[in-house]
Amino acid sequence: MNTSYYSRITIVLFIIGVMMAVLYNTVQQPVERDTRDIWEVREELAQEKRRHSDLLKEIRTLNEVMKRYENVAQSSPEVALRETVERLESDVGLTTYTGPGVQLILKPSPEAIALGTTLQPVPPGLLMQLVNSLYEFKAVTLAIDNQRMIHTSAIRDINGKTTVNGKPLAMPPLAIQVGTMTLEEAKKLKSQLEASSLIDSFYLDDVILEISEPQEDVVIAKYANDVHVDYLQQMDKGD
Repeated sequence: MNTSYYSRITIVLFIIGVMMAVLYNTVQQPVERDTRDIWEVREELAQEKRRHSDLLKEIRTLNEVMKRYENVAQSSPEVALRETVERLESDVGLTTYTGPGVQLILKPSPEAIALGTTLQPVPPGLLMQLVNSLYEFKAVTLAIDNQRMIHTSAIRDINGKTTVNGKPLAMPPLAIQVGTMTLEEAKKLKSQLEASSLIDSFYLDDVILEISEPQEDVVIAKYANDVHVDYLQQMDKGD
């Protein structure tokens, strides 16, 4: 009888001890509260909704392409294969791009010219930041100083010179052609660039970033170098 009584007391005290430990830990480490105001939360929500809308558009586009390929493949497999190859070459950058977009000009700032400051190459890190922002703003393709950017392109500092695809860039002024899916997206890209901090970042390096008005017929030359594929081999025609 006494043993059962003491056991119950022990269990009750153990439970009370655990509850007090949890309560103490909660008091010592309070849950961090979200300190953002309502407008910050609304802006983040709006960004997520825009991202969700863009994903839905891409899914619809891919579904339409898949249906078109299925219909063409049933009637003419050769045509479907040729269209697929042409589309892949266009996506990779092996064909000349002609379509809507904008042109950017990087040129020395008036202060640098007035003071006779020695011109320096555009810093690779700053150029990479610009390229990443352009793709984030829905650019589909671009060329820097006539060097077409593809998925394997690299921007590096080689012996003090900024290079794209292994080719040294010219000193400012130099042009950057940017292609977009539609003229509306080109206008939106221009607005996003003007609202970003990139213009100030270039200005700190004595470079002015000018953005042209959106155009319907931006021309971007195809990628001039060979595309190296590590894990694929071309089959002989007799195979």
